[in-house]
Amino acid sequence: MTVAAVASTAVSLVGTMQSAEAQQAAIRNQQEAASTQIAKQEQAQTNDRLRAARQEDSRIRVAAGEAGLSLGSQSIETMLMNNQMQTGLGVERIGLNADNQNENNTAEANAALSRAATPSALSAGLQLGLSGYQGFKAGENLKLQKSLASTKIAAGA
Repeated sequence: MTVAAVASTAVSLVGTMQSAEAQQAAIRNQQEAASTQIAKQEQAQTNDRLRAARQEDSRIRVAAGEAGLSLGSQSIETMLMNNQMQTGLGVERIGLNADNQNENNTAEANAALSRAATPSALSAGLQLGLSGYQGFKAGENLKLQKSLASTKIAAGA
């Protein structure tokens, strides 16, 4: 009885550990996929922002030319530099947002990994010991019942 109980518990522990490893691998894969998606999104937003900045530069230059202003004039240069500054701030903000998303993604993955049920060596040892004890006690109970049944049969005969 003891051996069967311990073997059953050992098989259960191995199954639990394999399940936890698979769960942890899935969490890591999900984290990696999310990080890749965040990087692609950051690149796309940066490209969109830079494209919009080039369009604004062109609009400023065309408007200045149509108005007969020199592209080197102080007001046109100020408008172009302001556009560049706003573009730089926008791209920086996109990068900061991506960094924050990656930090959140990592925190969520770490939280999920901490919830993955991996039994510790102490826990596994205690479970095996308890199973052995319970198996031993079940065997002792069977012996006692068998002894009592034998005593009843002998007394009745």
